[in-house]
Amino acid sequence: MVLDPTKSIEPESEAYSNVITSLSKRFGTEPFEPHVTLLSLFEATEETAQEFAKELKDYASGFVEKTQDKSNKPPGEIRFETGKPTAGERFFQCVYMLCDKGTVLGDVHDAVKCMLERKEGVSLFLANATYMPHMSLVYGDLNKEQKEEAKAMALEKLREETKRLGRKDEDCILRKFEMDSWDIYLTPMEGNCTKNWSCVAHCPL
Repeated sequence: MVLDPTKSIEPESEAYSNVITSLSKRFGTEPFEPHVTLLSLFEATEETAQEFAKELKDYASGFVEKTQDKSNKPPGEIRFETGKPTAGERFFQCVYMLCDKGTVLGDVHDAVKCMLERKEGVSLFLANATYMPHMSLVYGDLNKEQKEEAKAMALEKLREETKRLGRKDEDCILRKFEMDSWDIYLTPMEGNCTKNWSCVAHCPL
């Protein structure tokens, strides 16, 4: 299972989705919904997973009030580090936008990890030894040249989406976004395919 804070606030979510879809058509990869993985991945019994989902929903319900600060910055605001796509070496970290861990993401990741570590019957298999929050744009096994092309295309498409939305400030797409929920997904990993993934718990903020 993985835990995702989803980005489903229109119209920005549509913009990210359009970029992901365009890249998938160009490189023959699988499209998916825009998201940032909060914790990946863990195994648990069905009973323990249900207990965790209830605990997470309780935590989510008080999240906005607990994290609201005097600056009036949205408590669910997440910022990208550079505003430019980057590439990795793993299938599920092929091309992505790196997020600033110094925002609320790092604190929530640590809190949720502690929740899971306290529970019996849970096994954690973290994707990275150190949490690396990011929004994936491509899942795939692209070569070096394809990754460079995908990065350039992604940046161009993000800027096109900014213009489509009538925004003069590129920050609205290239620098930040807001999360409005956390979802727990059942994620069978056979074949590096997301079609069999399913949401088993939705936790609105």
